Amino acid sequence: MMVKKLALTCTIILFGAAGTFAQKMGQEDSLRGLSGVSVLIAEINSDAERDGLIRGQLQTDIELRLRKAGIRVLPNTEADVPLLPQLYVKVRALKRREFNLYAFSINVQVNDFVDLRRKPARSAVVTVWDADTAGSVGSDNLRVVRETVGDLVDRFINDYLAQNPK
Repeated sequence: MMVKKLALTCTIILFGAAGTFAQKMGQEDSLRGLSGVSVLIAEINSDAERDGLIRGQLQTDIELRLRKAGIRVLPNTEADVPLLPQLYVKVRALKRREFNLYAFSINVQVNDFVDLRRKPARSAVVTVWDADTAGSVGSDNLRVVRETVGDLVDRFINDYLAQNPK
């Protein structure tokens, strides 16, 4: 019975992530002209943190990848510009203790501030780039999740550099 519940959980996460990615493909040109991005990592499940998936470590990994690629990392605390283009990373990890296994989903997106052409004019924060993935991994192998986050960030870097050549 527990195996069926775990399989159902993994299936729901996988199909949800796949559907989101399919809807966002082809939006790489929306990265054109970005001068850089700030990085925000969503809270990570306390079980995953205890098992080694550390939020601060992900933050450092991502910022280092961006800098190595020549992409400016904007500080999250610039008072003059409260809404910056932002690389937002959300990792959901559900631990099944009886199997010593995590089902996970990862979403990496770029959110930006845009002006809508309306009367009266309006502004909004929208997702301009998005990539997702999901899977499962043993509790002692959460480094795979960290590496997968890196793979999605690399996909962003490639799309960014294609639209913003040096």
